[in-house]
Amino acid sequence: MSEVFRMFENMQEAAFVIDERRNVHFANNAAGALLDVPMRKLASGRPLESFVRFEPGLLEDGEDLAGVEQPSQVREIEFVTPNGKVGFAQVSVQAFPAPLQASLAADGHGRRWILYLRDVSLEKVLHNKYRGELDQKEAVIGDLEKARAELENYSKNLEKMVEARTVELREANRLLAAILDSLGQGISVFDREGKCLPVYSKSAERMFRAAPAGAAVADLLGLQGAERETFDKWVEAIFAEMLAFDDLAPLGPSKLSREGRHIAVDFHPMRGEGRSLQGVVLVATDKTEEMRAREEAERERSFAKRVTQIARHRPQFRMFASEAERILGGMAALLRGPRDPDGEALARDLHTVKGGAASFSLLDMVDAAHACEGALTAYLRARAPGAPWPPELKERIAEGAESMRRTLGDFLETHGYLTGGPFAGGARAVEVPAATLADWRRRLKDPSLAAGLSGEILRDWLQEPVSKSFLHADGSMKELAASLGKRVKPLLIEGGDLRVLPEAFSDLFATFVHAFRNAVDHGLEAPEERAAAGKDVEGQVAIKFERLEKNGVTLLKAEIRDDGRGIEPGRVRERLERKGLPVDPSASDDEIIQAVFLDDFSTAASVTGVSGRGLGLSAVKWQAEKMGGRAYVRSSPGFGTVLAVIVPDPSCDRAGGVRLAG
Repeated sequence: MSEVFRMFENMQEAAFVIDERRNVHFANNAAGALLDVPMRKLASGRPLESFVRFEPGLLEDGEDLAGVEQPSQVREIEFVTPNGKVGFAQVSVQAFPAPLQASLAADGHGRRWILYLRDVSLEKVLHNKYRGELDQKEAVIGDLEKARAELENYSKNLEKMVEARTVELREANRLLAAILDSLGQGISVFDREGKCLPVYSKSAERMFRAAPAGAAVADLLGLQGAERETFDKWVEAIFAEMLAFDDLAPLGPSKLSREGRHIAVDFHPMRGEGRSLQGVVLVATDKTEEMRAREEAERERSFAKRVTQIARHRPQFRMFASEAERILGGMAALLRGPRDPDGEALARDLHTVKGGAASFSLLDMVDAAHACEGALTAYLRARAPGAPWPPELKERIAEGAESMRRTLGDFLETHGYLTGGPFAGGARAVEVPAATLADWRRRLKDPSLAAGLSGEILRDWLQEPVSKSFLHADGSMKELAASLGKRVKPLLIEGGDLRVLPEAFSDLFATFVHAFRNAVDHGLEAPEERAAAGKDVEGQVAIKFERLEKNGVTLLKAEIRDDGRGIEPGRVRERLERKGLPVDPSASDDEIIQAVFLDDFSTAASVTGVSGRGLGLSAVKWQAEKMGGRAYVRSSPGFGTVLAVIVPDPSCDRAGGVRLAG
């Protein structure tokens, strides 16, 4: 470092010695502190711009260092360092005086300039602060003067302003009333006493058939007895704000029906100063058209599902339709005849038709069958032994049977194409290639070739895999499970390749729909219950087929099992005792659970459209015994239930009218 530069070391202002390319050859302590850079690094000959950047430039536009002889005018400019420091400095540049420059030249240095920086960042900040405060004070003073003038003007025109404000409020109230009336919703406000305030919409008056003002909101909602007591306690809790309004609001009434209209009810808080609850806004919305639209959409969805189900399972639908027509036609004729029918058999037939219709989403038939079931089972439970049937009940069920038959007939007439061709009694159609028919004709002409043709036709053309009779059950099970909030895996069919004559088992197989639906409804648990028990949240229903030989008779055995909660023997005993049926104290658990086959016996707590009347398994057992077979159940509480059905197999030549021992 040249001795010439030492004169700058103790200066309080930052000083830099630079050449004409602005390379720094010396910087004093103040410069290092300002830029937060070591002096040695500053005096390394690097460009000034590598340590600091000035905005705007160091010199005026068009000037350069070579032209600076006299000290430049002091300028206040912003500077920025590479490490992000931003500040303001007063900057001046001057060339070294000739004597000093000569000394530098003697030491081998070129021409040099001195750059002075005086940090005024703090002064700048304080100046701006004080300027801002002054501007703010001036603005406040201006606002006060303006306010004073306005206050004087307001005082002079107060009466006119009050009158104008009154008109505005009147117009605002009129506008608010018009808005309320245009919403089409019933809006009313009630206080902590449950009384409605004078504010309400015209729609509220129409929906509630009364002017809400001054009325008890419970009366508007048509609440009586226990419902009214519960509502009054709810209102008390709402205004006491025991819990957040949003938590308590859902506990209030949510809907009401008036003259066939479906009205949804919502509640909203009306708060005053301090956020305290001053009232509750009741909003009633007529959902009738929306519900009709949803019902229509559901009907369309059901129809689409029905079409898909029938198109995929034409043979099974034809079999169902044939069986339903036979049952319903015979039922109507029997009920209009002189003799009283067998009530239990009638109930089983209705339940079978309902289950089959549900499998193909024929909801009108399901509803009609369910209504007939309800009337029939209510009568059978109250009927005195030997009492004749009321003619009006027989006629009601006969009309229901004919209505279901007409519904099915109309569907078949309109959508017969779905069954694969004209529907003639539901007979199963088998397509045989012309070449095969020609071969049969040729073999029939030759006795030596005709041998065995009958068995071949039975085996290859008339019999079919038993699984085909149950392909449609899977969709019905999944739909039922979804409606119950349950989850079920696809139906597992074991031994499904076993070939049978479908017509021989049509009546029996038609009753299996009850077993599938019972397994989903009674057997399988809800997902959360299954998870708590360590089970897969999706339940499994399976059916297994096998052929047996007993005493020279070929038998077909079917087992329908589920992995649900099983049958509790204690619950069955309790149900039997409650119904006044005899219970053998020495009967084993396996023996006692066979009561599920009794007519009018069910472990369900209530009757629903799915189950609860105790008819499903009764129909299965009755059909099995009608074929000379039997049905029984096995169950492991907590692990599932197995329904076993064993019947002679008419599909095989050796099957005869042999009844199986129980």
